[in-house]
Amino acid sequence: MKGDFSFLSADPPPHYSGVLHQQGRVLLDRDWNEAAAIAAAWRSAVGRDTFGPGVLAVPVSDTAAFKVLDASTDGAVVKVRLDAGRAWADGLSLTLDTPSSFVASYFAPPFQAPAATAKSIADGVRDLVVLEAWEDTLSGFQDPLHLIEPALGGPDTTERTQAYVSLKLLRLGPNEDCSAAAGVQDDLGARGRLTVSPAPVLNITGDCPLEAGGGYTGLEHYLYRIEIADPDGAGRARFKWSQWNGGLVGRGIFTAGAPGSATLAITANDQMINHCGLQDFYLEALAFDGALGRWTVRLTADATLSQDGVLALGNVQGAWPAAAPASGFFRLWNGIERVQDFPPGGPDPVELKDGIRVELDAASAGNANYLPGDYWTFPVRAAGSAFEPAPWPVNAPPQGIVHHRVALGILDWSGPPPVDISFAAGQIDDCRRIFRPLTNQKICCTFNVGDGRSSRGDFDSIEEALQHLPASGGEICLLPGLHTTNAVIAGRRNVRIKGCDTKTKVIPRKEGAALAIFTVRDSQNVVLEHMDLVTLGGTAIVVGATKRGECSEIEIAHNRILACTNAIRARQVRGIHLHDNRIRMLDKCGSDVAIYLAGDDGLIERNDIRLVPAPAMPPLDVPTEPDPLDPNDPCAKLEIVYVNPRLFVTYVNAVWALWLPPLILLLQPYRALGGIQLGGGSERVTVLENAVTGGAGNGITLGGTPPAAPPAQDDPVFTLPRESGVQGRVIGPDGKPMAGVQVTLTHVDTGVVITPDPSDAKGEFVFGSNPGTLRVSEGEAAMAIDKIDVQELPNQRFFELTVVLKADEAPLPEDAGFLYDIAIERNAIEAMGLSGIGIATAAAPAPNTRASALAAAADRLGTPVIGLAIRGNRIRGCLLNLFDNLLRARAATQGLGGISLGMVQNLAIADNAIERNGTSGANPVCGIFVAYAEEAEVTHNRIVDNGVLTPDITPKQLVDGRRGGIVFKLVSNFNLLEARGQAAGETFSQRPAARIHENVVDQPVGQALSAIAFGPVQCTDNAFSSELSGLSAAEGLAGTVYLYDLGGVNTAPAGMTLLRSSNVVDASGVVLAQANDTKAAAAAAPRAAAFGSFHAAPAALLPQRDAAVATLFPAGNVLFGDNQSRTGPGNTSATCHTVATLDDLGWQQNQSFSLRSGNLVSNALLYGNTLRATANRLSERGEATQLSLLTLGVRLNNTSFNQGDHCIVADDMNPAMAEVQVGNQVLNPGPLCQSRALVTALLFKPQG
Repeated sequence: MKGDFSFLSADPPPHYSGVLHQQGRVLLDRDWNEAAAIAAAWRSAVGRDTFGPGVLAVPVSDTAAFKVLDASTDGAVVKVRLDAGRAWADGLSLTLDTPSSFVASYFAPPFQAPAATAKSIADGVRDLVVLEAWEDTLSGFQDPLHLIEPALGGPDTTERTQAYVSLKLLRLGPNEDCSAAAGVQDDLGARGRLTVSPAPVLNITGDCPLEAGGGYTGLEHYLYRIEIADPDGAGRARFKWSQWNGGLVGRGIFTAGAPGSATLAITANDQMINHCGLQDFYLEALAFDGALGRWTVRLTADATLSQDGVLALGNVQGAWPAAAPASGFFRLWNGIERVQDFPPGGPDPVELKDGIRVELDAASAGNANYLPGDYWTFPVRAAGSAFEPAPWPVNAPPQGIVHHRVALGILDWSGPPPVDISFAAGQIDDCRRIFRPLTNQKICCTFNVGDGRSSRGDFDSIEEALQHLPASGGEICLLPGLHTTNAVIAGRRNVRIKGCDTKTKVIPRKEGAALAIFTVRDSQNVVLEHMDLVTLGGTAIVVGATKRGECSEIEIAHNRILACTNAIRARQVRGIHLHDNRIRMLDKCGSDVAIYLAGDDGLIERNDIRLVPAPAMPPLDVPTEPDPLDPNDPCAKLEIVYVNPRLFVTYVNAVWALWLPPLILLLQPYRALGGIQLGGGSERVTVLENAVTGGAGNGITLGGTPPAAPPAQDDPVFTLPRESGVQGRVIGPDGKPMAGVQVTLTHVDTGVVITPDPSDAKGEFVFGSNPGTLRVSEGEAAMAIDKIDVQELPNQRFFELTVVLKADEAPLPEDAGFLYDIAIERNAIEAMGLSGIGIATAAAPAPNTRASALAAAADRLGTPVIGLAIRGNRIRGCLLNLFDNLLRARAATQGLGGISLGMVQNLAIADNAIERNGTSGANPVCGIFVAYAEEAEVTHNRIVDNGVLTPDITPKQLVDGRRGGIVFKLVSNFNLLEARGQAAGETFSQRPAARIHENVVDQPVGQALSAIAFGPVQCTDNAFSSELSGLSAAEGLAGTVYLYDLGGVNTAPAGMTLLRSSNVVDASGVVLAQANDTKAAAAAAPRAAAFGSFHAAPAALLPQRDAAVATLFPAGNVLFGDNQSRTGPGNTSATCHTVATLDDLGWQQNQSFSLRSGNLVSNALLYGNTLRATANRLSERGEATQLSLLTLGVRLNNTSFNQGDHCIVADDMNPAMAEVQVGNQVLNPGPLCQSRALVTALLFKPQG
């Protein structure tokens, strides 16, 4: 503190709490000043304790105070603009009256080395804005308007203390944030130190010894001040000093003279200067610099009091801060010295004045231990009145200046200079702390946000609260009310936004009605919870990332969401948790699924998702509109509703009060898709214990929407003028010849097709043709003809045809990757328009053309899923959409109803209840449909009444399409989708293709089980039932169970041809033996010995194929046992069971009951390379039944211990082995059984 004081304590004072004045005593300036110091220390301590040390605390009533509004740089300086207001900086009270622009300088050593520069600013560079605050005195001559009393003649009676602020910049590292401000606090103990000592006493010896001189020799009491000044021109550290503590000040009018000289007429405080006792001074002229926030030295000079009231100036440096006739403020110092001229530790320290000796530490590199403004004060008293002990500095660090440095914000520069950034554009992070009164404190919330109408918080805007959150994150609590926002949380972490459940309603802004309420992008650890979100025209919450994995650990929980497009849409996110939300979707055209997730490690659990049917949605009565608004009308101007908060809140509450029955009876078809969709590329996602009701799509959809088929285009044509040969050439999209392309030519007039050989390595092919117009097409997948060119080769009878190809297929959709490790467990799915669980399909079936081959395949097979578990779900009342032409076309190739899957590897479907899906048994309905599966398990499911059969439905009313209880279009144990097996070079695995156990399947129309397999199959302990036959050929053959296994082709006899029972012929066609030709048999005895007798099959009769062939195809063993089946009276199929395999078949311990009264060819028809049908019971009500059991074995057949109402016939096709029939029992035997056995033998048994 500068000023003409008698004493300032250099050490922390004792813990005094006040000053009391005694009567009759003199009042010292020291008493007054220490009272002020005690009060200031108390205020600072209370401020730090209340608002926190090292932070800028802003009151909730003035939240914009000291906010960094914007920043700019031209490469030379950085300018930062702050908003006005009140704040506490490290306990120091500050006020900024108006928004102000500051020039911010970078910290220099020792705070940051090397110091940053504005020139080094670039995109991605971050600078921390640090507010530097300190207290200093203000002389009456610095502010004469407010502090000088003219009635007294103009003396500066007192001074004032004032808080000053300036801005500094600290260049941040990649992992630094607002907390970096803690590293730029002053450490006065590390600065240069001062020692002040008195001159030694001179002892005079002799008869009468005396002490002469020594100590302070001055005649007045002073408070000395030593203050570090700016370095000299050579960069050497300097200090200036004053015996009046820098308090010899005044005002004057400057008149310039010769270069480097001037005169100064003193206009204020001239008497003090005239009678101070000094003639020579070091002068500083000062003015306040608002951009720097402090008083700065504008001019320095050597001053001499040439006459009273006039100073003669020499060595003038700088410019006078005021223009005549205005006066300027100046300060007079005793002098200015170099630090190096007062070295420490010597025997005879250098004397400054009047016996005062000074020692200063040597300056370090760059004068880092001496900063301009560092100061020491010490009092001196005339002889006979010295302090005991003397309060002079001894190896003492500076007493000040004490700076309070706090972080204001972080500048995220967007490019090199010149560049401008702003808080509004999201380029400045806020480091300030907003505090509430002690009587209204929060617990966990960083900020409270009100709606600006019914509630008030730290902010009344969610966006503004997000902007002010520190970079480290925080919690925003939404107070009750109707909040409007289109908030974007981008590049943030540790952000939680929490409401007061249904009391906190959040809607989009009027101007952003179609935008998301909340958008979370490239952020980590974000929580949105306990809010009532409503958007009548868009998506409530969007989560995404610019690249996979940039957005992670997102939680959306305990919200009520009423939405139109999506309730939640999340893409490229990792670790998202969606739970305990109540979601209602508007039934509008174009509305999508309720939850869309494409990401990794996701969990969707315990959400209640329902579609509000359009007829149930109440109209909106808007006072300003002539007619009520239909919220389901896509053209309705729903933003009108947001203008009237009370009306809107009332309406939303009415919607949530609607009673939605568990199974909706549709008054009109659904419009919105509804449900949950897992986009392609998702991995390790669990969908658990959700309730999904209503929607035109699937309850849970697997995969993204298939790519649309490219528009159909006509094949190009050309005219061949005469019969000629044609030399063709195929050019690929890269401009190079393309081999292996099949080009087909068709005569337009006659329809004659010409198919030349595929193009060779040079891309060439040749064909000949009669004259005419020919259409050109090609068969290369993912390619189309871009153009053709026909030229006649000169001097030849040939023409040259060039076919140029281009990429044909549309680009892959947004989320097109495989799905991995998906679990769908314990969900309740009801009243969906399509299947309970299904695949994403295109809006319309792809046309059956080569150009759309890939699009059609993707549409029918969906997104491949590697690892899918569907367990414990209840799926009922789905497939409610009208069976129009579009849906019929879909059902012709894809089974719909309960679970409808495309391409799956490692599939488990267990413990599900799949009931009453489909509106009528006349429509094709499936309980479980799988287009292609590798290693599938279907266990312990209840699949009943899917496609309810009513008495009025007849076979003529059935709609063609895929139907059945459990339908595998193809199931195998190939390694098409198994990466490990492919890497090991294994064509197929050693695990079963399908395991079907302990299911209850009651299928009203169609087969209870239908499967085409390529690999081992196990089917045990099931209950199958079918009432009515379907329309396909397979359903005409088998009414209840149809199982055909293509596996085992590699085990068919190699090197043997089986013709008839009397012959054994080798592969060369040579007859080895004939039963009725003994001579030939004897002649062939050596060769016949290799094959054994007619009724025995030695090992030589089972020659094996090459070992390599055996690795190409899997086995086809089928185990079908302990099943119970029922075929209804309306079933008209030829058989109840048809089970066939090219490998071994075991059909054991089964019960099959047919209630059909008409002509049934056979209850069970079995076919196998080797076959065992044992211990089965077959019952048929119809007297016209031909057979209870017909078994056909290629090489071995054992049909024994079976019981049937009608004939049991067994045959095999192996002339070397007779079939085995032991212990079969037939309730209605007769001569027809023998004739039927003979007929089958004639048909299937090779005869001589």
